[in-house]
Amino acid sequence: MTLGTVIGGGWNRHEEVHVWQARMFGPVYFPIYGLCWLLNVIFRLITGKLTDAAVEAYRRVCFEDWAYAAGGDSEISWGLCSSGF
Repeated sequence: MTLGTVIGGGWNRHEEVHVWQARMFGPVYFPIYGLCWLLNVIFRLITGKLTDAAVEAYRRVCFEDWAYAAGGDSEISWGLCSSGF
């Protein structure tokens, strides 16, 4: 899980993308995330897709799409740092 520029738990590509998103968007990151999630929930309710509406809305948040597209939950390769140099 990522909260702004802090990762709680394992470091992977998905969470690293969230850190960069928070750095790029600054103070508007959380409001955009929340608004995107809320709009997704509303659209799911309007279209009658009520099964797991909150979870499915989370999966369609623009920042989540971006993070999953960047590498999902795979580990990060740090290049030379990985080999002990």
